[in-house]
Amino acid sequence: MAVEQIEGGGVAVTGKDIQVYVLLSIQKTLKLELKTGLKFSNKVNVAQQARDVLEYNGIKAPRNKQKLFDTYNKFLNDIGVIASY
Repeated sequence: MAVEQIEGGGVAVTGKDIQVYVLLSIQKTLKLELKTGLKFSNKVNVAQQARDVLEYNGIKAPRNKQKLFDTYNKFLNDIGVIASY
């Protein structure tokens, strides 16, 4: 992932890695929701975002959150974003 250091201590994800960062953010947020039972936000439905990504790529997205997480991880593994889950 292309991460650039910004003067003053900040970092920026650049180039094509922005999409990878978004995919990983969805995965980590979905995992957090499963682990804690809490919703990340009342405005953003991360499960729906994961379903949208899967359906955009031609994969049937399950309605069950645990099955969705497993399917999403398999998708990330298949496209080479993560090595294993």
